[in-house]
Amino acid sequence: MYRLKQMTALAALALAANAAFAADPTHGAISRCFFVYAQIFETAKNLENAPVFVYGQKRLAWVGGYVQAQQNNPQFKSVFEGNLKANKQAGVAIGARLTRAIRSGDVREYTAVMNIARECDKQLGLPTNDIPPP
Repeated sequence: MYRLKQMTALAALALAANAAFAADPTHGAISRCFFVYAQIFETAKNLENAPVFVYGQKRLAWVGGYVQAQQNNPQFKSVFEGNLKANKQAGVAIGARLTRAIRSGDVREYTAVMNIARECDKQLGLPTNDIPPP
């Protein structure tokens, strides 16, 4: 199990490096998408939804690695902290919407929430074809 986690972490770091160079994401996109992915991950974890959990886990590992790598960058820090309250609030709203969609089986709402994640994927240069179906 530890070996699998280690391999997943290494793959996420490699993906982060390649995607960051390919997409050249803005600091604003990184900070916003961090909270989108974090809420998807937490919601899936709480609801024990394995496919969405894996999706969120991969994305959160990528963006978390990027945030960690930028922790000493004053420009990134300024943008991240400047948008913190709004991004947290948006993330909480996404988590609530996703929770309702999964619990009620609302395909339209689930798709709407996951389209927000898909936009983050595009902005960050991540694959957009692995979003789990509702």
